Amino acid sequence: MDTGVDIKAGDVLLFHGNGFVSWGIRKFDGTDVNHAAIALDPGMLGEAGGRGLQRTPIDKALASNRYMRVRRHADHELAPVVSVASRYLDEGRPYAYQQIVLLALLASTRRIRLTGVARRMLRTILDHGAAALNAFLDRDGNRSMICSEFVYRAYGEAVGDPADRYRIRIQVGDMAFDPAGVSLAEWALEQPDEALEAAAAVPVSFAVAVTDPDAADDAAEHDLAPLVAAWALEEGIVDEDMPAPPPPSFAADDLEEPSDEELLASLLSFSGAFADATSDAPPSFGLGALTIGSAVARGAIQGLLEPKIDANFVTPGDLLVSPTLVDVGTVDGGG
Repeated sequence: MDTGVDIKAGDVLLFHGNGFVSWGIRKFDGTDVNHAAIALDPGMLGEAGGRGLQRTPIDKALASNRYMRVRRHADHELAPVVSVASRYLDEGRPYAYQQIVLLALLASTRRIRLTGVARRMLRTILDHGAAALNAFLDRDGNRSMICSEFVYRAYGEAVGDPADRYRIRIQVGDMAFDPAGVSLAEWALEQPDEALEAAAAVPVSFAVAVTDPDAADDAAEHDLAPLVAAWALEEGIVDEDMPAPPPPSFAADDLEEPSDEELLASLLSFSGAFADATSDAPPSFGLGALTIGSAVARGAIQGLLEPKIDANFVTPGDLLVSPTLVDVGTVDGGG
């Protein structure tokens, strides 16, 4: 495959995809990429996707994305990095997070005005994210991982001399669509204990049946597209990169606005599922409605706001701006 860019094993590949979920990830993360992978050789990459850690031809990945950014570690001897990535791939982990989980993590930790269509959008994002985690969380002791976590771990766990020779430096940033406000997670932590305990018994906004990763992706895109488009219009952040809005099936003013209790319920469902998915310990929050006390609820929500650099929270945008990596080039895709 001739991409016009000299791709080497170990290069970090960052994709600009199509669809509203991909666009939402980029907007909430303040970046122009929404998916990350590692080049295993000039024609094949390793990635974490809806069907788990998998090897994919680079040209096939390009066909479903608008373009791919190629970044490279300063140390070009990256055999140890490729070795770690290959080990993870060979383990055959059956499931990985979908893009909707990354979107839910970003949406709950960015400062967004909790008014109008944003509340309906956030609840829908969180419920789809929780459903994906609950359906595909590997219960056999092998943790799943988002795409950028896979890349970050492959570098961080590579053996080198000196220590941390391959570790990718991450610069923590913040996005704020409401600079004077707080994020949904921060808002939730300000609520009284009785509100958190009451919300734990509230069902999610709709039943998300997740039996197949591809079907789950399609369902999330279908449910979120009109809401993300309406939110973008409300916030005035529409740009030429946003996909064409779907035919409107509702007026934003006619949407039923979720109550505080309903928003808390969806955030608790997602944060509990995320805590289970990112812990090496056996699942402790359970599936479905969370029958937990306020202290445990606060702990799960606080986990979404971890300020330290942790592989669970590294995003494709973090890899795009990491000072450890240098730009090699951009390859046009088929999207």
